[in-house]
Amino acid sequence: MVPDARLLVAEQSGHFILGDQPELVIDAIQQVVDAVRDPTSWATPAAGTSTP
Repeated sequence: MVPDARLLVAEQSGHFILGDQPELVIDAIQQVVDAVRDPTSWATPAAGTSTP
């Protein structure tokens, strides 16, 4: 793994996540774009909490 990496589990999807849950994929991509623009937005959440 990469330091500060995030793992997102698409529990409501099969093998074609983009087709099953496109909003999940779009949100994940937007989080990365936001983090590139503002690295402080990529702060690692505390253990036991989820990301927005």
